[in-house]
Amino acid sequence: MKKLIICLFVFCLLNTNTMLGQELSLNSIFSNGMVMQQNTSAKIWGTAKPKESISIKASWGEKTSIETDSEGNWNVLLPTHKAGGPFNIIVSSKQKSIKLDNILLGEVWLCSGQSNMEMPVSGWPPLDTIIGGAKAIANSKNSQIRMFTVQRAASLSKEKDCNGKWEEASPENTGHFSATAYFYARKLYSELGVPIGIIHSSWGGTAAEAWISPEVLSSFPDFTDIVKQNLSIIPKQKEYNDWLLRHKKVELSNKSENEKWTNLEFDDIQCSKFETNDSAWPKMILPCSSWESKDIGEFDGVVWFRRSFDVTQSMMSNDLILKMPGVDDMDRVYINGILVGETELPGFWHFPRSYKIPLSVLKVGENKIAIRVLDNQGGGGVGSTQTPFEIVSSVDNSKSIPLSGEWKYTVSAEFRNGVFYVLNVNEIEWLHRPKCVALGSGTVTGLFNAMIHPIASYTFKGALWYQGETNVGRAKQYQALLPLLARSWRESWGQGIFPFYVVQIAPWLYSGIANTDAAELRDAQRIACNKIDNSGLVVTLDLGDTSSIHPGKKTQVGERLALWALAKQYNKQIVCSGPMFKTSRILTDKIELTFDYVQNGIVITDFVKNGFQIAGRDKKFVDAKVEIVGDKVMVSSESIKNPFYVRYAYLNASKATLYNKEGLPASTFITD
Repeated sequence: MKKLIICLFVFCLLNTNTMLGQELSLNSIFSNGMVMQQNTSAKIWGTAKPKESISIKASWGEKTSIETDSEGNWNVLLPTHKAGGPFNIIVSSKQKSIKLDNILLGEVWLCSGQSNMEMPVSGWPPLDTIIGGAKAIANSKNSQIRMFTVQRAASLSKEKDCNGKWEEASPENTGHFSATAYFYARKLYSELGVPIGIIHSSWGGTAAEAWISPEVLSSFPDFTDIVKQNLSIIPKQKEYNDWLLRHKKVELSNKSENEKWTNLEFDDIQCSKFETNDSAWPKMILPCSSWESKDIGEFDGVVWFRRSFDVTQSMMSNDLILKMPGVDDMDRVYINGILVGETELPGFWHFPRSYKIPLSVLKVGENKIAIRVLDNQGGGGVGSTQTPFEIVSSVDNSKSIPLSGEWKYTVSAEFRNGVFYVLNVNEIEWLHRPKCVALGSGTVTGLFNAMIHPIASYTFKGALWYQGETNVGRAKQYQALLPLLARSWRESWGQGIFPFYVVQIAPWLYSGIANTDAAELRDAQRIACNKIDNSGLVVTLDLGDTSSIHPGKKTQVGERLALWALAKQYNKQIVCSGPMFKTSRILTDKIELTFDYVQNGIVITDFVKNGFQIAGRDKKFVDAKVEIVGDKVMVSSESIKNPFYVRYAYLNASKATLYNKEGLPASTFITD
């Protein structure tokens, strides 16, 4: 008992000394160049020594003060004035003073979601590009539009801070801004003429449940047990995090976007040379499109693959070509320790590789090939079994060396929260790491904890949400998840029922053009928005591209979001939405439909089928005939004498055909 008391005393003493030595600091979002919400009381927070007096003085003429609590935390409301700037803020304790410069007062919005919100103005070449993106970047210089991009991160517990920085719109910066968010900000600025600040927090391939607070999500039976399990394993996760933090870091923050992934060193010499002893490395069959399904599990980082291959004298007469499937996401390929090919730009994960192998790096007999795979998001691996994986003669394709099959592998670095942690490959350290649950973009509540909670309370006008693709196939569940997400954010910010505007997912193939799983998700978004106070839905049925899940018409998406804000928050007399299904009425052999947002009339285009289908009680839908009568739509079919249901744009790849006179499309809907 005496020993226990001494240990507790020492722990408390160490903990107290840590807090006493705690210098004044601010959350990272409070930094040079930030935009603060105008004409309000904006919250500012940070840490310092316990029970220390903190003063805040703004150059627009306001000041306030507060005392930190027993743990050194503090937060305070600072009145802001009308839009303008630049201003500065000085935050001071007894020992330290922090000055924040180049601050603007204006309108601040949060933009979040998955890849279609994350997609930058420069796009993801070569396939996924923004229409008009290059011109927009070239003409983007505007110090009044600024964006704070939250670095990707996941956590089982709520984080206090995140990584990110405020940047001004410019040809140097705008290319890596969220395209939807940038075009939204640009439209607001053109209409309001005040500074616009965007807090951008998104991550491609993520589900809605990753962005909801554990308290709110635990109330939903589908996720109660998962949330409870996550909370129970936080101590194990902390042990793993502490272990990871003891390793050497490779940070990317000092590299430009174009060079971020190039010339990185992850034991390249050791892992690529012929003599390396890889006998203790574990094995994997390649091609393997996702190592998440193998022993590696959920993981972002660097994995080395090695194997031997034999070259005959007859193949040494001409250069050879390495043909391999796409690599998710980037690769370097070495033969006998010599670099023969590399792809170190994001966006090429689905492109097969073809690298020339000079004869000078080869020898007759045994050779060694080493592939360094760098996975910075989502799944990782070496592509599809449908693509050749072989070495062939540059002049005679009949001479080939197959490479599919068993490879040795090891992990040389883990990528987490924007940082690579380098592991010891000689000791195969990855195999001996502390046991933990892998965290990633799919961690339930994990993105709320790491990418929303740290910025919650930053005073803003409202939020924009562009997500849903990952939840396709779970439409009924999504009807509940989206209102829960809005509720969890509103509770976290404590700013009341702030605006929450949603972008409906665009048409795409999903499980097949003529299937309905994506249409059901679109309709779930419509239904969910009807349940959320102070919300609105942007329809993109006319902006989709069935060849790409990342359609390039992001200018229109951003500007349509801006229509909602301009109409509802900034009192502009404009129509902000396309027709929204309101009521249906059965009239013997036809069904009458009414819509909101059709004050000036509705139109049906004739360049594609009208998109309406009708059915009896058996729900066997057939294409329908449509007639516009005033502001109503009459739907019928000669083959359905007793109609009961109508649906519109209810296939995965449906195209918009119903619009209001303002040119905004109607949403997918079904009358039941």
